[in-house]
Amino acid sequence: MAVVVRFAPSPTGYIHVGNARAALITWLFARSHKGYMLLRIDDLDVTRSEERYTEQIITDLSWLGIDWDYKFTQTSRRSRYQEVVQMLYASGFLYKCYETKSELQAKKERNLIEKKPPIYDRESLYLTDEQRSEFEAAGRKCYFRFKIPDDIEITWMDEIKGEISVPSNSLSDPIVMTADQHPLYNFASVVDDYDYGVTHIIRGEDHLTNTAFQILLFKALGAIERKEESRITDDVMLKHRKFCLLKQQEGSLSKFKEVDCRYRPQEDFQSFNDGRKNKDIPVFAHLSLFYGHDAEISKRLGGFDIKGLREDGIHPMAINSFLAKINTSMTIDTSMSLNELINDFGIECYNKSNVCYDKSNLISLNAALFRNMSNDVFIQAFREYHDMCMKNGIERSVQNHALVEKVESDNDMLWRIVREEVNTFPDVYEWLVALYGSAESQLSSIDKEFADKALALMQKYESFDEEKAKVFTHELKDAVGLDKMKFFKAFRHALIGREVGPEVWKILVALGKQRVQYKLESI
Repeated sequence: MAVVVRFAPSPTGYIHVGNARAALITWLFARSHKGYMLLRIDDLDVTRSEERYTEQIITDLSWLGIDWDYKFTQTSRRSRYQEVVQMLYASGFLYKCYETKSELQAKKERNLIEKKPPIYDRESLYLTDEQRSEFEAAGRKCYFRFKIPDDIEITWMDEIKGEISVPSNSLSDPIVMTADQHPLYNFASVVDDYDYGVTHIIRGEDHLTNTAFQILLFKALGAIERKEESRITDDVMLKHRKFCLLKQQEGSLSKFKEVDCRYRPQEDFQSFNDGRKNKDIPVFAHLSLFYGHDAEISKRLGGFDIKGLREDGIHPMAINSFLAKINTSMTIDTSMSLNELINDFGIECYNKSNVCYDKSNLISLNAALFRNMSNDVFIQAFREYHDMCMKNGIERSVQNHALVEKVESDNDMLWRIVREEVNTFPDVYEWLVALYGSAESQLSSIDKEFADKALALMQKYESFDEEKAKVFTHELKDAVGLDKMKFFKAFRHALIGREVGPEVWKILVALGKQRVQYKLESI
């Protein structure tokens, strides 16, 4: 049986590190099992969903290297949701309700005052045909609820959290479709997962409370539960159907028809969906949530989005390495490719505890990734970052564009210095200014006598390589008569405007004799 997973973001904002972690782990699970990845855009919230967010989701995932085998939107499936509602209603799983929003709010407030759990009282379940007709004649439109079976335990084995059991009596009958024909998330999500044959659902633990109802809905749609993972039997569901139909006074019990209604919308998707006989309830894995220093990370808080991390100059493989390994038994170190992460992946490695997200840890990992790169890979990655910033009109990149174009890509020592010293891509601009910027803009820490001695000693060198640069610095230190620490701080500052940094001989090789001479003559 082929593994089929999905990532289902809502285009109501930019995806943040928590969303990206779920997407990456879902993708790694699929690829490590040679399975398939679906991208579902959950855009049913039309008041908050925006096309620009959908576009940014696709851009961010692509930048991280996360691809998919098929993409679809929930708004394109509205007719399908209505069809399923009618099928479930006819089979006795749903019942019609007629309360207004104000009446429902009054019930909630009454439960709160009486310190009762927020569970719907099923008033509409016991309506007679005559009462329903009166409501409809008065212009009230019905909405639909799913009836939760009474007095059972809904149990499943979560791949991360372990065995979870929820008593059905603790659940309120959920609304699946509103009076204006709007399908709600928990319902539409299950219909999609059933239709597309999703085998594993990996998501944040904020969805844990949805799972019990979703299992019941999968069962209602004809899914067969794994015996070792559930205690809900076919007999229980059959009794539930009969009870619901009886209370609705719908007449004789109509046979529940198990329809294989999975969509096969295109050739590529059909290639792996055709012939699949799986009707199992998906296996669930709920990831611990990310927390900042003060609160749970969310879109509404802002400041944690992937778009922002990209603009801040974090490399995608630093993000992938960090998100794939945090809160696991694995060491959080740098992986140079997604293939490395696939080979190391195991869903059993993830812990149950909450995750504290600290951006400084990600930046440290990013710096380590840079140090492990070759110059060629680093230069290409930086120029891609620079081009992106130029396209978006980011000021620091626009201001330094001429300098970036001026620096030679084959100056291995210069790029080695930059690669080993920077934490993020914006730091590159500062180092290019220090190494290639105007000498007049750098306040020197040496006097003219120091500079003249250096210029005089330089005359016997045609160029600088490692050996010659080291000999030159030793000779110059003896000539000026400073102790080692003071000498190197002063000379380094004269060359790049920094007292602390790379070894002086590396700076000399990177700058070359001509530029060193120019800097010294400017003092």
